[in-house]
Amino acid sequence: MSLKRFSLRALLIAVTAICVVLGYGANWKWQREQFHKEQLHKLFPNYEPVDRTEMDLMFFGASNDEVCYAPLVLRLLGEEGRRNAHIVIPSSDTRLVASGEYSQLVTSNNQPDYLRAKRLFPEARILMETDIDGKM
Repeated sequence: MSLKRFSLRALLIAVTAICVVLGYGANWKWQREQFHKEQLHKLFPNYEPVDRTEMDLMFFGASNDEVCYAPLVLRLLGEEGRRNAHIVIPSSDTRLVASGEYSQLVTSNNQPDYLRAKRLFPEARILMETDIDGKM
């Protein structure tokens, strides 16, 4: 049985590449949690969730319709996919558009919180809440 041999340089390059990918994923996961907390605080200013599961139910909702996968880098770190993500957008950045029997809240595609949510939660459907006169 022959063992493949690797140079020390190749080993260091491989370990560095793995560390860079995991570091990127860990930073992404941390940013998702921070955004999650910020938006939850905007929705419920006086409420402190007990644990992450309760926070997830409030922010993302409990949808068992179909499986939603997080990007691969995040799945490697144990992060689950999110079906929905609620964001709070100032009413000055939104407009109400009527389509048939229903009306829908829309915002421009360059609204900062919307862009950040789309970047951090690419697997999620972004649901917007608006504040009324600067207060929720």
